[in-house]
Amino acid sequence: MRNIDFLVEQDNINSKIWIIHILNNPENINKMALNFRFLEVSHAIKCIADENFQQSKQHFYTASLLDQLRIEQFNGDVLSYDVKSVCNPILSDNEELVKRFSKLRYHAWGKMPGMDENVLKGKNDVWANTVQFFMMNDVEKIERNLNIIETITIKKLPKNQQELLIDFDFFKALYLGDKSKMEEALDNLVSPKIHKKKI
Repeated sequence: MRNIDFLVEQDNINSKIWIIHILNNPENINKMALNFRFLEVSHAIKCIADENFQQSKQHFYTASLLDQLRIEQFNGDVLSYDVKSVCNPILSDNEELVKRFSKLRYHAWGKMPGMDENVLKGKNDVWANTVQFFMMNDVEKIERNLNIIETITIKKLPKNQQELLIDFDFFKALYLGDKSKMEEALDNLVSPKIHKKKI
């Protein structure tokens, strides 16, 4: 099995190729920014494994800036499919970045609805958007999203995404301030079986 050191080394080698892609065609910035974001998150994880927590925060910060670039400049919809990306600013421990990231939305274009519309329909965006509202401490919108998840999203969850029910349990416990339920949900989330599915 490949470990984090191997992945970081490979991505460092590949980063030279990504830069050439950007230099050859600026339209590649969006795609390559995603690659660089994965690299930054890998570096952050390696720093955590090495117990270099300050440096890991910097890598999470850079990863978040890359996502912010993709959302603001390219109307990227990363928040519709990667709830982990909304956690990077929190892990950066940078209050200004958390505030900025909590307000990010992609917008409708062509036949594709915008993020806010997809949230109201109970689509996958609701997970990241709920974290955004926790970041803003917007209790009214947290309540609204928890209701959407419970009445719409959960009913449509595919079998291969049932572990999101644990996320929902954590969100409810966080909303209610129930520390023991939060700990229980976190224990479930980091169990090897669930963790493997979420990576």
